[in-house]
Amino acid sequence: MNENDSNEVAFLFNTKTLNYEVQFGDEASVDIFANPFAFEMLNRSSEKELYLLHNHPSTKSFSYTDLGVFLMHDNIGGITVVTNTGDVHILYKSENYSFEYAYEALIQIRSDYSIDVLDEENDAEVVKRFLKVCKKCGIISM
Repeated sequence: MNENDSNEVAFLFNTKTLNYEVQFGDEASVDIFANPFAFEMLNRSSEKELYLLHNHPSTKSFSYTDLGVFLMHDNIGGITVVTNTGDVHILYKSENYSFEYAYEALIQIRSDYSIDVLDEENDAEVVKRFLKVCKKCGIISM
């Protein structure tokens, strides 16, 4: 908060080596893989070895983009969002995790919205609906 003007900040943590990388973002987003060392960490890690932590300088939980990053990278086993009110939202891939089921569920929910780009309200609704079914895909929500 103090070092990034209350904007988003992301940490990519390797649970095996205990190494981590940091990337500062803006008010609405942060791309951890803009950090070349984090990108290298992603490419050199094993399945579910990484944990992605970041903040949202609002009261918003996960975003549709957050879910996409989490699902599309097998190496990321968990993701956390901390809101500006201190609420912590956690997702992690269990032993029963199925990329195919999770991706299919997210795409099916997303297809209910006929617009190309989700506005903030629709983004939150897609996430809310996905979080209700994610356990069936092997994703634990806390």
